[in-house]
Amino acid sequence: MKSDSQLQQDVLAELKWEPCVTASTIGVEVLSGIVTLAGQAGSYSEKWHAKRAAQRVSGVEALAVELKVKLPGLSSRTDADIALSVESVLLWSTTVPDGAVKVMVESGFVTLTGDVVWQYQKQAAADSVRNILGVTGVSNQIAIKPTVSVSVVKSEIEAALNRALPRTRRRSPSKSTAPT
Repeated sequence: MKSDSQLQQDVLAELKWEPCVTASTIGVEVLSGIVTLAGQAGSYSEKWHAKRAAQRVSGVEALAVELKVKLPGLSSRTDADIALSVESVLLWSTTVPDGAVKVMVESGFVTLTGDVVWQYQKQAAADSVRNILGVTGVSNQIAIKPTVSVSVVKSEIEAALNRALPRTRRRSPSKSTAPT
């Protein structure tokens, strides 16, 4: 088990290693394996990457994030501008169904709601808005509502397995495999 001092050094080194993070603006404190990141990030994307970098370090038991997003100079935007940008990015996304995601922006913090069929669609929506200029945070509250039944999924999996298995090993799911 790493000491708090060693864990602090490892997190600092990982932050320096992460190209999307300005490590000099982030402080790291460690107490009993709990890492606290404090300071400021120049964008929500940088804050997100700093969190991910700290979580990659072996020995981190928990992470407290006290990073504030402080947008540089002319990067400040109105919530209406940010909402319009988010809507445009989601519209151009090939993985997020049109009209499935609703957007709310408050003080640069984007909340995504709505329903999609697949987890990758939910993740793609959040990933696509994280790097928009002016965004200070993202809350992904999109629900996953599958439209297929268990029996359809079962038959499609069986068909995929039959396609993948050599002909000699294929068997029909309706046939019994017990010896006669």
